[in-house]
This record gives sequence, C-alpha cells and structure tokens, in this order.
Amino acid sequence: NLMIKSREELEHTQEQIGRLERVLAAMKEEELPEDYRLLSEGYIDQIRRMRREIDSYLGVMEGEAVA
Repeated sequence: NLMIKSREELEHTQEQIGRLERVLAAMKEEELPEDYRLLSEGYIDQIRRMRREIDSYLGVMEGEAVA
C-alpha cells in the first residue's frame, strides 16, 4: 500500500497519474470500445488508488470542501 509521506512523493505520484492518463487517452483513441474497457481496467484502478493516497496525504475528504 502506497503511503505518501512527503511533497516529493506527492509530486512523483501526481506524475505517475499523468503518465497513466496519457496511456489511457492513447488507448482510447486506438482501441475498439469493448477492448478499451477490458484493457483500461487495471490502469483505471491504479489511478483511483493513487488519487485516494493523494487525498489522504492532503487531508481531502470525499464530498467535503477543504477550508
């Protein structure tokens, strides 16, 4: 389980998400819709997990505004 403990780790995780999103965008343009759903599932799960870690590190709670 990834636990972000520093700003450097936060920035690295954000960069990883960006790379994965670019891969997904390229796949979406190249694959048939059925294939994209199948092939993208693992990438999407990884992005969601990393976003939860970022939210945890920043103290962002789902559905709540940060003051």
